[in-house]
Amino acid sequence: MSKKVLVLCQRKAGLDSLGANVKDTIVPKIMAIAPQILGDSDFSVEYMSDCRGFSDSDCDVDYKMTLGSQESAEFIGNNKGTYALIILNTCPFVQMNYGLIHELLEPGGKMLFSIFPKDSFEGRNPLDVWETSSPDKIILFNNLFETDSGHEQLYLKKTLGGRKIGKRRSKRVKRLRRKRKTIKKH
Repeated sequence: MSKKVLVLCQRKAGLDSLGANVKDTIVPKIMAIAPQILGDSDFSVEYMSDCRGFSDSDCDVDYKMTLGSQESAEFIGNNKGTYALIILNTCPFVQMNYGLIHELLEPGGKMLFSIFPKDSFEGRNPLDVWETSSPDKIILFNNLFETDSGHEQLYLKKTLGGRKIGKRRSKRVKRLRRKRKTIKKH
């Protein structure tokens, strides 16, 4: 079965910040890094961006929206738990809704922060900002690795919640809690 990859904040064609066509520069990098993360699995890549500031002819995406927008509600409902990898390429990392990304990832899914092209940030690393300003990272994801350059960071989706307890155990827990309350009153 083919694994699904979603690339956020990225178009399939058009010019990047340095004036090069992303079809020739950024897309090949994404196509090269995905199998490194997913292994030998077949995969399909989908792109999502609101294309703000670009003409319709320069906006080649599968989904013309941003996560968390009104248009994305149906998309999220239809795609919960279906993506093996979500790549955030030069997204506004601090403003992203990591809860929605967590919902879209399958169990064991991965989230990659990437900066392509690397020299588009003039020596600054926007990933450093996310490290210090997003509490969702600790709750929703485990850090797997960061490259030496700091331009890619890979995270693993955490499984949230505990195991479900049966009715018997639930009743037993309630009885114990009542006993503790009565003991504390005396």
